[in-house]
Amino acid sequence: MIACVVLGTLLAVLITIFIGVLRAAFLLRKPSITDRRKGIRTYYACALLTILLPFTCCSGPGFLFRVYHDKPPLGYRPSVFEIRGWSSEQVLAVLGAPHEVRQQNGQVYWVYWQDSIELNSLLVEFGKDGKVIYATDDR
Repeated sequence: MIACVVLGTLLAVLITIFIGVLRAAFLLRKPSITDRRKGIRTYYACALLTILLPFTCCSGPGFLFRVYHDKPPLGYRPSVFEIRGWSSEQVLAVLGAPHEVRQQNGQVYWVYWQDSIELNSLLVEFGKDGKVIYATDDR
């Protein structure tokens, strides 16, 4: 979801810059001084958007992730073999609250995202007794 928002924003900014450059080139060809000034201002606005674009692409996913999940991604790959047999309290103490909690067929799954664009995750499955019975990452 976050990746779609970032890609959509990137596409909107690129289209806006392209239209702005075309409009500025059109205005700069007009004989009127007022139109030329508008063209120069439009060029400056496009230059500003071009400068801000890499900043938005680099910091945007992390910011949106924190807004959506109220905490940062793990940022590392925990060993899945170490947590088998742990209680939910032990998992909470080491990894913190999960980013997502899913329930399916009476089983509880905790999802910990490892990156801010939600490509890599750690999935922890709990048994009926509240102990980790299965943990895997998708790398």
